[in-house]
Amino acid sequence: MNLMRVALETDVGGLRLRLGKTAVPAEPWPADRLGTLGSGALLGIRPEDLYEASPRPGDDSVLPLPATVAAVEPLGAETLLVLTLDGIEEEVIARSGRETRLRPGERATIMLDSAAAQLFDATTKRAIARTPV
Repeated sequence: MNLMRVALETDVGGLRLRLGKTAVPAEPWPADRLGTLGSGALLGIRPEDLYEASPRPGDDSVLPLPATVAAVEPLGAETLLVLTLDGIEEEVIARSGRETRLRPGERATIMLDSAAAQLFDATTKRAIARTPV
């Protein structure tokens, strides 16, 4: 799982998580739990939940992340993309198909499925459960 530090922000629209230059909606997680995190939160996303194109066009829960391709690792049926996201120190890995045309050094917009994201307390490493639907 990719783990990236996020900052908690409050604005007129409510709470949100700041992941580099991208705002991630905080609604899936209880506001009372988020308020205790300060800036000590980690957003977790599995490589298979990062995409080269949106898996659900028009869905607001799929967020664009500006990135640079650091490495491309063909594995046969799939390809791993090592990415540096704008404003994020950690490299992340995305799982893509063998048909990817991305190459090291290229700029790309990677799509994050925020509905599949997990949130963790950076201090205790405990997962923060989503608000039941």
